[in-house]
Amino acid sequence: MMKNQKMVLYVCMLSCASLAQTQTAPHSLPPSFLAQLPEPKTVSLSPLDNQTFLAEDDANFELARAEGALPQGQLARNQEVNVNLNNSGAWDVLPDGSRLWRVRIVSPNATDLSLIYDQWRIVKPCELYLYNDDRSTVVGPYTCVDNWDGTNVTPLVSGEALTLEYVAPAEQADIGELSIMRVLHGYRNFCNRDAREQNALDGFGDAAECMVNVNCFEEFQEEKRSVVFLVNAWGYGCTGALLNNSAQNGDPLLLTAPHCLSGTLTNYVAYFNYESPACSPSENGTDWHLMSNATLLMSDTITENALLRFSRPRPETAFIPRFEGWNRDTTAPLNSFGIHHPMGDVKKAHQDFQPATSAGWGSGPPNTHWRISPDIGQAQVYSSGSPLFDETSRIVGPLHGGNWDCDSTTSNYFKYGKLAAAWEGNGLPSGRLRDWLDPIGSGAITTDAWQPEGPPNDSCGQPGVPLITYLPYSTSGNTLFAANNYNSSGCNTNSSPDVIFQIELPCDALVTVSTCGSGFDTQLFVYRVGTCADVLSVVGCNDDFCGDQSQVSFTASSGNRYRVVLEGYDTAWGDYVLNVSGQPCPVGTVEELVILARQPSYNDISLRWNAATNAVLYQVYAGSDVSNIVQPENLMVQTAATSAILPEFLSSPESKLFFQVHPVGAPPVVSAP
Repeated sequence: MMKNQKMVLYVCMLSCASLAQTQTAPHSLPPSFLAQLPEPKTVSLSPLDNQTFLAEDDANFELARAEGALPQGQLARNQEVNVNLNNSGAWDVLPDGSRLWRVRIVSPNATDLSLIYDQWRIVKPCELYLYNDDRSTVVGPYTCVDNWDGTNVTPLVSGEALTLEYVAPAEQADIGELSIMRVLHGYRNFCNRDAREQNALDGFGDAAECMVNVNCFEEFQEEKRSVVFLVNAWGYGCTGALLNNSAQNGDPLLLTAPHCLSGTLTNYVAYFNYESPACSPSENGTDWHLMSNATLLMSDTITENALLRFSRPRPETAFIPRFEGWNRDTTAPLNSFGIHHPMGDVKKAHQDFQPATSAGWGSGPPNTHWRISPDIGQAQVYSSGSPLFDETSRIVGPLHGGNWDCDSTTSNYFKYGKLAAAWEGNGLPSGRLRDWLDPIGSGAITTDAWQPEGPPNDSCGQPGVPLITYLPYSTSGNTLFAANNYNSSGCNTNSSPDVIFQIELPCDALVTVSTCGSGFDTQLFVYRVGTCADVLSVVGCNDDFCGDQSQVSFTASSGNRYRVVLEGYDTAWGDYVLNVSGQPCPVGTVEELVILARQPSYNDISLRWNAATNAVLYQVYAGSDVSNIVQPENLMVQTAATSAILPEFLSSPESKLFFQVHPVGAPPVVSAP
């Protein structure tokens, strides 16, 4: 599979069947050849009884409710397996010589399947795809960009069977490692709401009628962007919220409750933005955005606070989450609200107009929790770990448990572990929040929320897109919160955030655009355009010119405009440097160049010259060949003044060098018209 044949990354949503209805096979093979391939070898697991699981869950929920607890909900049961590239499936050779490994995994009666991997190392440019039997959902490609700690998780996909395809180039010796340790057998129709509603026992996704959609609260529309539905490596579901820190550096810290965790395993999936589009009627959400994999930073069961760090700061889509502010003050909130996913349903909210009170949990120490009694809305199973916001919209702690009843208000209460009590926790970094929420040691009592925005050169419609009119040009930045705006067949088909630049020179010039030295696996694409958005032709594309970085060289014609798209391989993002080099375009001549003085050391030299018409910059060149002075390697200094000092320039008084001043016109960089 060539990298320029990538497909769009699709993930399982509650309306999974509509996701890939226009997709065929997850590879670009001729249908005639596909028909010749044998069926993939199947690994069949033992049948599981979904109705028994649903009945057990219902009994456990009622028992917990009677005890005043609000447990995490379960939506899948695990089956341990050992399926890898060497002991399962089969390899086929494709027409281009590349190799295709396939295996089909079946867990009879499963409504959905998710896979947990104990070995995950994809070597560039190998790719992994997953799809269900009717190919209504295709997930992938996964590439080396998705490697992180040697393990991984892929999201729940509708159906009882999943086929994996791993594509490796011909003759590539190191194809990586892939090993599945656990299959999560879903039994709550995570991806199929219609099927779920046909089962009387399956209450997943069906919150009680007293739960209120978050979009009924106009004042909570910013805060909701931080809240996620969280699924762990054992198939349990909870709620969590993304937090800001005192450095405001995009560290993806997710607050939840310890009873929502999966021990030391790091395989989590966090789903953002799953909500009813309107207040009423309540409708199924249509757009989920996810982050996978996390490291446990701290957990304190006394205060019921836990903090995860995800492997990337944002979903691999255009959705940019909010990093929520927090408050560790011991003063009780005057009023409060919570946002959560009761029964795994679309995002809901509740509101309490009265002050919170300080409380303990069970037989534990006092003053470790905030207790509230909502006036509007309630919480249910799967709401555990959800954030409580104070009157300033800052988070004060995650939901531990409580009691709810749609028919009563006097007995309803919920307890949230105090962020204030967990700040120092058990005194160790693994059991306190201070080290992670205040990494700069500011001592802050509160931190405001942070809603990142895309960079000013994210798309053609933005006024911050640089127009490069002279050479050389250099800049740096980060693509993290940019959108994936630019894709075209045959060249740029990545799903990564991208930023753009424009080039328009007053002369013909050989131009080199380079990201060498950037901090991630970049790709470059250059197009000749009319307007920025109007592509006339593809000029060049490149990946891996200098290590994982890229370079494109082309001849720019005078007066033509070119768009440069800088992005990551597959879904990669990070810090970049961009250098655009080439022969500068002259705008006039310097009529007089005078050596004013040599310093006493005979090594320094001072120059001055007459101003040139329309020049805004002057480039001073020095060389021994009078006929070939203006070369990139001979550039000594660039200045807006009409004089320059070259310190310690001459190696000896006998050195014979020629100087030339090259005027450059037009502003160096201006905003795109």
